[in-house]
Amino acid sequence: MFERTLTTVLAAVFSLAGLASFALAQAPNVLKVQDGIVASLSVRNNEAHAIWRFVRRLDTPLEEISGTINGRPLGVPSVEQYPGAEQTTAILALLDLGDPRRADQIERLKLAMLLLAGRKQAHHQIAFAVYGLEPRLLVPGSTNGEELVQLLLKLPPLDQPSNLSGALIRTIRTLESLSADRRAIFVFSDGHNDSTIALDEVRDLAQSTGVSITFLTIRSDRAADASALSQFANSTGGLLIEENAVTDFLREPFALLDSGGRLSFSLAGAKTYFWEFGKPKITVSFRYGGKTLDLTADADVPSAGVGEGFEYLVKSPVALGSFGGILALGGLALFFARRRKTAGHAFAGRGAPVFGGILKQVDTGKAHIVDMPVMRIGRSRTNDIVVDDPTVSREHALLNLAADGTLSIENKSDRELLVNGKGVDKKALADGDVIALGAVKLEFRPVKKVAG
Repeated sequence: MFERTLTTVLAAVFSLAGLASFALAQAPNVLKVQDGIVASLSVRNNEAHAIWRFVRRLDTPLEEISGTINGRPLGVPSVEQYPGAEQTTAILALLDLGDPRRADQIERLKLAMLLLAGRKQAHHQIAFAVYGLEPRLLVPGSTNGEELVQLLLKLPPLDQPSNLSGALIRTIRTLESLSADRRAIFVFSDGHNDSTIALDEVRDLAQSTGVSITFLTIRSDRAADASALSQFANSTGGLLIEENAVTDFLREPFALLDSGGRLSFSLAGAKTYFWEFGKPKITVSFRYGGKTLDLTADADVPSAGVGEGFEYLVKSPVALGSFGGILALGGLALFFARRRKTAGHAFAGRGAPVFGGILKQVDTGKAHIVDMPVMRIGRSRTNDIVVDDPTVSREHALLNLAADGTLSIENKSDRELLVNGKGVDKKALADGDVIALGAVKLEFRPVKKVAG
């Protein structure tokens, strides 16, 4: 009930400020903070949407942003710098009123809140709230800014503990419900927290809802863990601004919040192919200074038929080799050559498989086709299936494809061969079995193609 009331009141406050739109927001599928970049990815309405901004200035500029589905390029995205037309940022300035002994610090923090509000631009919508045991919004009776200022300045300190974690949870959930492009909470406090709720729980909620949290602190006699507070703020895409840096920060408090932009990749026409297993993965990569920040999320796209898969491989061997490497052009030619060789084999004319399946390398997604009665697998380039890893023997195992389509694997190495975590000398493989050759894991999937 409290959250519902707070949400209704906050909606009214933002409506007075000009943010009339009020609806359930779309939370990101994944959010990451790395090297001063905060980025999120969501997949909806047949599009992949990425939003990014900076929490500090990068040592090197952002060089490239690209998108792939299962390692295949998604094409050129539409990109818009923030803030774009009709984009809004919902901001909640939250003041800690706990403990009358902090009266002097609280008055200074009130002035800092007013300086923050004075820097707002047209796309910023700001509301004020205070907390002790519970958060409370300051609701003026009109859009007159002077009335809100007077409300704030007249508030006395509260003889209450400061429930920082609880106040953040309630205000994050409230901001989550507002239809805004970005959401941020600026906390004006000494950093003290009397709550029994750990900040880790608050961090997870903030990350899942895309709410950044920045602290502007003036220290008091109460205990505060500045290091933990800084790590928490950074994990949400916010900052810890300590007393000696507050004045400088308030000259441009929204510079980083308003940085970056958004981009969209269309998934229209995107498909998955027979060599790709599991949920399709969308990856958006930000490249800068020799580093990469990758965001990956699941997507719902249709599956292509086997015929469409081979048609794609024939038409796009270079792209496939460059952007995911399921089958290189040479491997594709070898595959078709082997099919011609086995045309007269006992499999032909029985309606049985013409090849036994695919071994998908779990860490890279690379797939190896099993299409001959006997195939060697190992590190050496002379093998039929080459697994280039120092933990794999030169000739590690032998694959045997029986006439009935059963595929078995046999250890030919001094090193261990594992199937589903158990050591084996020889074993028939079933759909989904995971083979471990040294540190490399291969997942087996049978692929059947009816003759004719």
